[in-house]
Amino acid sequence: MLRNDYQVAVIGGGINGTGVAREAVSRGYSTLLVEKKDFGHATSGQSSKLVHGGIRYLENCDFKLVREALKERRVLLNTAPHLVHPLRFNIPVYKDDKRPAWMVQTGCKLYDLFAGRKNLAPSSRLSTREMQGLSMLRQDNLSAVLQYSDAQTDDSRLCLATALTAEMYGADVHNYMTARDVKAMGTHYQLDLHDERTGHDHVVKCKYLVNAAGPWVPGLDRELSPQAGHPHLKYVRGIHFVVPKMFDHTGFLVMPADGRIVFVLPWKDNFTLIGTTESEFKGNEFDDIPPSDEEISYLINVTNHYFPSSKLTLDDVLHIYSGVRSLVSHGESNMTTMSREYTIVDDHQSVGSGYLGVFGGKLTTYRSLGEKVVDRIAGDLVPAGARNHHTDRDPIMGAGTVPEGLAHIWTRRLQDAQVSSTAVATWEKRYGTQWLEVARYVLAEKGFEQEILPGLWRGELAYMKEVEKAVSLNDIILRRTKLVYTASQADKDILQGELDKL
Repeated sequence: MLRNDYQVAVIGGGINGTGVAREAVSRGYSTLLVEKKDFGHATSGQSSKLVHGGIRYLENCDFKLVREALKERRVLLNTAPHLVHPLRFNIPVYKDDKRPAWMVQTGCKLYDLFAGRKNLAPSSRLSTREMQGLSMLRQDNLSAVLQYSDAQTDDSRLCLATALTAEMYGADVHNYMTARDVKAMGTHYQLDLHDERTGHDHVVKCKYLVNAAGPWVPGLDRELSPQAGHPHLKYVRGIHFVVPKMFDHTGFLVMPADGRIVFVLPWKDNFTLIGTTESEFKGNEFDDIPPSDEEISYLINVTNHYFPSSKLTLDDVLHIYSGVRSLVSHGESNMTTMSREYTIVDDHQSVGSGYLGVFGGKLTTYRSLGEKVVDRIAGDLVPAGARNHHTDRDPIMGAGTVPEGLAHIWTRRLQDAQVSSTAVATWEKRYGTQWLEVARYVLAEKGFEQEILPGLWRGELAYMKEVEKAVSLNDIILRRTKLVYTASQADKDILQGELDKL
């Protein structure tokens, strides 16, 4: 259900938009979040899956961003431990590299310093024997391997969990709802909304409008805030691909001769994630951007150079994704050196009413971005309710632990219903403590306990549709699970049929 009036309305259900909505409702503002497709369907679900300070940004002296990102990494490790996990990285350095070992080691030590003591394990340098133990790595001219710590996440699920946390706090949160028209009315904004699920139209008002639509921000920004100073944006396309697990490994950050950075990362137990490329994108359609053959070949060649035994070919690639991010440009010509800092543009149309546009940013700093956006609103608009949560310390939906006795009861119930013994472990990784709610769905109706595809139960599908707002097949196999890596066309047909029945 939608109200007629809100204090804050957010357009865009990517990581920045969901973060703003969670922050706003946490402080007592009546809040609406609308997303034209699924949460995290674009840039936010097409990242390198890292929650990191950005060690490579030290090279550009982007110290402010690195400090902020490392602080937010610590926050997310504490508030979303079911979704954000520590990951150790190896950086191999070769004798002819542009960045010598001493430079990389200095960067790692500076990274440790910025991270502080109450954080992940500090960096280190491997011994010669330890380097030789990395048998998967090219050993010719290998001069050093530096290790440092960062974190990994399921970006789509982090985005979804943030949206659902905002809803749990009292925000109205809707995916597949399009803002067809937005009007500045002097004392408020009017939003003409269309619900793609039901076909119904709605008109709502808000005091503050936040435009967090990612690459789509500039279009609405220039229409609603023509007098404000608009940052100049450049769009950067990056691709990643997923292959079967190459080896038992921590993460690798490799530095090809062209100066780029490529990650080779363990992913979801059975896979390896490789990326990214960075190239300027000059189109104006940001959905379903196909990767180029050149980019795919580049990543395959880099991987085979550093890991000769992998012998990757295009046939090994299970899934490729390509996304566009907007970066605030200050005249740089090199995409790699452009800052990942965000910019917030605001325009007050009257006392207690205004518009804010969010430009740029990175996955890791989405919470602090939301905090700064709402700080600007708070200077002008008194919240309707009391502050009831603090996003820097209160858990995201699914965080925490299930009491041992309760977990035992539900595990026994699942066993009695002959639900696979792997179910709880699968759900804990996917939902955190929300696995109990999934279990309730699975046991709610006869037949819901059946595993319709490996790792997906009929009752779980009902949970995804009713609680997690899944609509399409891709919502399920791409964002709420990663079945897209292994599902055959027959599997997809089965799943679509099950989805249609619910």
